[in-house]
Amino acid sequence: MIESILDNDLYKFSMQKAVLDYKTEVPVKYYFFNRRKEAKFNNSFLNALQQEIRLMETLRLTSNEKKWLRKSCPWLGDKYIDYLSNYRYDKDEVKISLNNNELELEIEGTWEHSILWEVPLMALISELYFIHCDSNW
Repeated sequence: MIESILDNDLYKFSMQKAVLDYKTEVPVKYYFFNRRKEAKFNNSFLNALQQEIRLMETLRLTSNEKKWLRKSCPWLGDKYIDYLSNYRYDKDEVKISLNNNELELEIEGTWEHSILWEVPLMALISELYFIHCDSNW
């Protein structure tokens, strides 16, 4: 579902660059909170989400994407774009489970590395929820 490492928010890339410039190696944890208490999850959803997270480890910044970033976002700079071209999602930073059909999700890692998980994970949760949990619409 997530087809490119650039399937994210430009703000996240800008923030990742700032963290790399000023505050590396800071340990962080992010938690998912389901604000729709009537929205419940199931094992089919969990299995699909686990598979998508594993697939994210295969994402790489392509040479065309790298050229596009250099042209379209010059303020990011070559050093950051080179960092991003070597960046790989690490599935071990994400822990997911179901507890009474409620999704428990935690991201833990260094700030500069784990910062890119939020947006694609929220997109995956939303899309997979409507495929596996609430598909009768």
